[in-house]
Amino acid sequence: MKERHSTRRLSLAAALAGGLLAAGCVAEEDETFGNPPLPSEEDDLVGETGGKADTGYMSSLATELEGEFAGEVLLDVSAMTEAERTDYLTRLQNTPYEMKNLVMDQVKLSKNKLNTEKLHMNLYTDKVEAQSIVLEGTTIRIAYRVRLESVVSHEELQAAGLSIEQILANPVTTLRLPADPRQLFTRVGERCATGFDPGSLADYNYFYYFDPAKEGCDLPMVDATFTVSSLAPPAQTTYPEYDRLRADNKVEVFVVFNAAEHAAEVSANDWGVTEWRQFQRELSARGFRKTADLAPGERWTRVKAGVEEIIDVVSPYDMHSVADSDALFRRGIAEHEVILYNGHSFYGSLNVLRDCSVYPPDKYQIIYMGSCWSYEYYTRQVFECKKTESDPTGWALADVVNDTESGWFHNNAEFSRILLTNLFAGVETGGKDGNRYYTWFNIVSAMNEHAISIWRSWGTKTHEIMGVSGVRNNRYDPEARPGGEGARYEMGTTTPIPDNDAAGIESELVVPNSVRPSRITLALNIRHTYVGDLRIVLRRNGVEVPVAQPDRGAWEDDIVGEFEITDIRLLGQDAAGSWFLRVADTAAADIGTLESWSLTLVP
Repeated sequence: MKERHSTRRLSLAAALAGGLLAAGCVAEEDETFGNPPLPSEEDDLVGETGGKADTGYMSSLATELEGEFAGEVLLDVSAMTEAERTDYLTRLQNTPYEMKNLVMDQVKLSKNKLNTEKLHMNLYTDKVEAQSIVLEGTTIRIAYRVRLESVVSHEELQAAGLSIEQILANPVTTLRLPADPRQLFTRVGERCATGFDPGSLADYNYFYYFDPAKEGCDLPMVDATFTVSSLAPPAQTTYPEYDRLRADNKVEVFVVFNAAEHAAEVSANDWGVTEWRQFQRELSARGFRKTADLAPGERWTRVKAGVEEIIDVVSPYDMHSVADSDALFRRGIAEHEVILYNGHSFYGSLNVLRDCSVYPPDKYQIIYMGSCWSYEYYTRQVFECKKTESDPTGWALADVVNDTESGWFHNNAEFSRILLTNLFAGVETGGKDGNRYYTWFNIVSAMNEHAISIWRSWGTKTHEIMGVSGVRNNRYDPEARPGGEGARYEMGTTTPIPDNDAAGIESELVVPNSVRPSRITLALNIRHTYVGDLRIVLRRNGVEVPVAQPDRGAWEDDIVGEFEITDIRLLGQDAAGSWFLRVADTAAADIGTLESWSLTLVP
């Protein structure tokens, strides 16, 4: 899979006009393939099940792992005066953003090696820890550690005869990386890169083609390691936050279709145009009507189950002709709850997603990035902008649907349709319709089923692996909503956890109603800098239930997630009255707070 650039273009439309083509992401033109028969709305819905339990990373085709990247950056400052070196050192020590960018520029250069090890590492994070930043003669040395997630494809593991257990048993990957990651193309040209198209190589995309084993590569190198620490904490059954989407009985969606090819004008035969027109036909067939020309774009609406469903659609022609396509995309993010992007990844250089000023405060949003390797490129950027003081993860206000593999333009309309059909159905029904559960796991499974079906039918090189991030602590539960089958009770008082105190703290939650639960879910929001120090116990009427943490590194931060309580001494018993949560920090140095906790009780 290749992404071709002739020059760096950060404008969405300008990148297309400037010479970008994702070879292999565009299928051979075929009249039937480009105009498939339209399925019924029922055909796109998630399947009926006898239950709704689903765990782990929210993808049916991949598993998320957590790990730590450790390395050092060596900056040659011999051309600077002594005063300039001191000033630069001070700036790096006191400007985390600048230091982090240097570190992540080096980390990104590990992409190809890690991919050969079947690891698809997220290429953006704010969890960079500089262990030391020192000046040694004419070199500034930055020693660092970075916490990063990685996704492994079940299909890739099977083809290689590997298992997740084998990866966890041999967790360390050693990497050779440029000591100084700055301006590699400017410094060494093509000497350390392979697989690029003539004229396409540049500083900003060098990581994508970096090959330290290429004969003649003369960059000074350093060793780094990526160590897989554990499976990511398991996600329980999670839903989109349907109550937030339906709060005003209106769902506003923004859908972008970009052109696949580069040209002075957008061709009517471009795959982006083909998919846009197919999406229009699908909207019309589903009862949507075009209600406004937005110039650029058009608005389609329908009302179903008392919900006004609004879809603003931007075509490849709009993106090509508008004076400022970035401004158009910013407006789409600012004004809509659900944003769907269909197009190229631009090597992760869509800076619109890093502009935190465009995200509306306190609004829950779903963002779908329908482009190559969007898990690696774009997941963290959204969460970085959505985080708040009370939610340092950014997960509370965003869910990001992403792709771990190459993306294919000929699936853009279908993925957009399947995702929106199930989101709308979830809003209309409250997330559950008989034995049909509109969970995130079921939604991405429906998208993956389509990806595999097309891959088998058309023989494309690869198929997409759809997943969703940021959903591990989603709160919505159709069985706990008003009028549903259960209820959630929450204690939101923040309580500091005393350091190195075995007695710890005890927080009381009162359940005012009589209920005999068949299912008990404990949700925790604990901020702590070393979770291995913590001991957590749920107590009720003399029954004490230790809360086992997910299989994760003791050195990690925070416990934010849900835990099923299966103790038979509590299930089926009257839950009215006081419940207590005891949290103790059993070692010195690291500190934290109990932010909130809740119980969901389902009869």
